[in-house]
Amino acid sequence: MQIGILHPLIIAAALPATSFGQSTFQNLDFELANIQPGQLPGLVSATDAIPGWTPYIGTNQGSGVLFDQLSTGAAAIVLLDARGGSIEGSFSVTLQGGLANSPGSPGGVAPAEASIRQTGQVPVGTQAILLKAQPSLIPLSVSLAGQSISMSALGAGPNYTLFGGDISAFAGQTVELKIAALPSNNYWNIDSIEFSASTIPEPGAVALAAIGFALLAMKSARGNKSGRPRCGERLGSDQRSNLHDRRDRHFGRLAALVGAPQ
Repeated sequence: MQIGILHPLIIAAALPATSFGQSTFQNLDFELANIQPGQLPGLVSATDAIPGWTPYIGTNQGSGVLFDQLSTGAAAIVLLDARGGSIEGSFSVTLQGGLANSPGSPGGVAPAEASIRQTGQVPVGTQAILLKAQPSLIPLSVSLAGQSISMSALGAGPNYTLFGGDISAFAGQTVELKIAALPSNNYWNIDSIEFSASTIPEPGAVALAAIGFALLAMKSARGNKSGRPRCGERLGSDQRSNLHDRRDRHFGRLAALVGAPQ
């Protein structure tokens, strides 16, 4: 999946506001973790680490997650604090697709996804789901009610990429939200999941807006480099002379094109 990254200000300018309702999903920013200061890395209760969420390795529901201890090849769900590399706030969650116990498989292990899930009501008026992530090369899997949501990169922050997907069809419904890192050593650090009342702009429209902003910036830069005055500035003698020279050259080229005497 090819993902284009666009500046957050361009995205914000293209997102129209709509009415918005309440959600029964909880702990979407993972800040409700009940982790004591000085907690040592290792296995902790999922109830304490990610309240409201249920961890799964493959299809097997888990009761614990790792804290500040990334796995090396095994599928895992890891709660990270600032020491471990949270994206923002106090906590983020890393999903690690990898190997998991699989009786009957060669060697007793098989590739498995790592996911977190919870059921709640998508707010009335919702248009999109947003999340911040430090992505892997393999796409993140996001689904509602078992239906895959296409996620696109919308912008970038200092240490994350902002992803969004259209979920307008689920507004007002009570559904299961599942976020998963697929197998094959797939690492996704995620944070700040949000239901948004703003639509995800069409790629073509956002691309045109990006080009427009870029052209304006280039024009402004070229104007400043060539000595053009900013709005409200007075022309100095050198600037006036430079402006007159450019005007004369311009009309000279124009006269040559139309065959008029100079």
